Amino acid sequence: MKLLLVEDDESLANILLEALVAHHYTVNAAMDGLTAWNLVQADRYDLLLLDIMVPKLDGISLCRQIRTAGYQMPILLLTAKDSSSDRVLGLEAGADDYVVKPFALQELIARIRALLRRSKVTVSAILNWDSLLLNSETGEVTYQEKLLHLTPKEYHLLEVFLQNPQRIFSRSALLDRIWAVGESPGEEAVTTQIKGLRQKLKAAGIQAEVIETVYGMGYRLKSAPSEKPQPEKPKKQQVEAKLQTIMAQMWEPLQKSLPAKLAVIEAAIAAIAEGSLQPQLQQQAQDTAHRLAGTLLTFGLSESGQVMQDVETILRVSVIDPNVATALQQKVEFLKQQMQLRELQPGNRSQTSLILALESDRDLTQQLQAQSPQWGIHLEVIHQPEAAKTAIAKLSPQALLFNLEIVSDLDQGLNLLAQLKQDYPHLPILAIASSTNLSTRLQVARLGGCTFLQKPLALTAIFQALQKALTPFRPSESKILMVDRDRQLLQDLQTRLEPWDLQITTLTEAAIFWDVLETTQPDLLILDREMPDYSGIELCQIVRNDAQWGQLPIVILSSRTDPQMLDRIFSAGADDCIQKPIVGVEFTSRILNRIKRIQMRRQLSHLQGMRTEAQPNRASIW
Repeated sequence: MKLLLVEDDESLANILLEALVAHHYTVNAAMDGLTAWNLVQADRYDLLLLDIMVPKLDGISLCRQIRTAGYQMPILLLTAKDSSSDRVLGLEAGADDYVVKPFALQELIARIRALLRRSKVTVSAILNWDSLLLNSETGEVTYQEKLLHLTPKEYHLLEVFLQNPQRIFSRSALLDRIWAVGESPGEEAVTTQIKGLRQKLKAAGIQAEVIETVYGMGYRLKSAPSEKPQPEKPKKQQVEAKLQTIMAQMWEPLQKSLPAKLAVIEAAIAAIAEGSLQPQLQQQAQDTAHRLAGTLLTFGLSESGQVMQDVETILRVSVIDPNVATALQQKVEFLKQQMQLRELQPGNRSQTSLILALESDRDLTQQLQAQSPQWGIHLEVIHQPEAAKTAIAKLSPQALLFNLEIVSDLDQGLNLLAQLKQDYPHLPILAIASSTNLSTRLQVARLGGCTFLQKPLALTAIFQALQKALTPFRPSESKILMVDRDRQLLQDLQTRLEPWDLQITTLTEAAIFWDVLETTQPDLLILDREMPDYSGIELCQIVRNDAQWGQLPIVILSSRTDPQMLDRIFSAGADDCIQKPIVGVEFTSRILNRIKRIQMRRQLSHLQGMRTEAQPNRASIW
């Protein structure tokens, strides 16, 4: 897939470029609308990622110009404005969707995939030819569950053929699809890449010809054997680990550029204090604060991003009171302190999880170590059980992969496991054994905090279990029931929460609320205050008076947030109130924070269960 990114904020553009390339998109970038228009005319793109506020030719005008010229590729707008009028302008100009800054990378990638699916550019994340599988989300190509190591060009060539199994591609057509602007190889480069791809497919054990030459015309995918395997589900953990790695890599360039950006803002503050602020410097400082806020929020630094948004808001005022300068400088100093504190936190230098493996199978550990970086994991291996405690104390791993059969007797392995759990009760341990004996599973289960894996098992199964042990509770496990008479609003809110894979049920008829509640069994309830039949406040009271559902977290949506109304809402038992009209970023942030609290409650319950199993004769009250 070839994308065109149009973004004038260099820091954000670099982050987006790295993220998109890591997801195996070919990306061209433009810093202004005029350059983007020239690129659109010169090349073929599957999707445009377009910032509204770009110089020379703004995003909405460019979008309108592209549609007038007859180009039909999906266009995703990036906008810092969340008003309905701006959204309408963009959509009327021909955009297919929009994302409001600041946004999470996961949300942006999800929106891009949705647009590509909607335009039928690609049907599935998993493409297959017999036992050859290409996962476009993780960037993996496997044959009979064995990973193939392809170059980016080989990968994209294979992807194009698998997406278009009946189509013949000339070498010039493949050049246009695979090579980015600025790369100008001859058609012989296509021949070389296809030759290399064929050799790697053959070396992987594929005897049949996958890509055939149609003499005088080009290349196409050859028909595969009739028996085809069922594709696996995309590995979301792998994708998320990849995004975390990208963010970690981009953090250092941001830190290096931060002093220069803050210097612009501080120059404006000094001019404000002296009463000599010029419009050009004011606009420059405002733009810098705006872009810096978006970048910080993209990194998940909500407090620092909010500080920059406050600075931007003050700088928008046409005539700024000199007395404001002190407050502005305090905000800048606060941001500097936050950046220093973040750098001192050990977890921010690397997003890689350290796993210790106690395993005697050297072939297995070599394969695990080869694939572990793709999962955001660094794997350390020890082969002697007596070295386990020393290694744990020295390395402080986040999880332990323990083969119970590393010793001659399984009972000895179970005894060692019990000792490790006693010494390190909070360390997640994955116990591996070939035994199918129920008593073995029971002994592992009684220790608490252990996951049992039975041999034989695939490498992917081990990594998936490790990811689950590292993050036992995920947002996708949370269910939300949203009740509002406004069907369009429900759809919009659902779209905003979709990137986090939450299980969302929407309801417009409050009269059947209780039946839907008992059927869906949500973890969080979102209610509109103003509804016919039953108001959100009344539904909240009904839920709070029920023995089973009385503790369910409830968020009320209300157009009125005066003290009297808030008193009614919270007296009814609501946990939170969000004002209408809904601000997308605020809504998403508050709902996700609520989900995090639900997960913390689950984790406490999980720990309680572990303690109960480890100490069955003790009772605990949480």
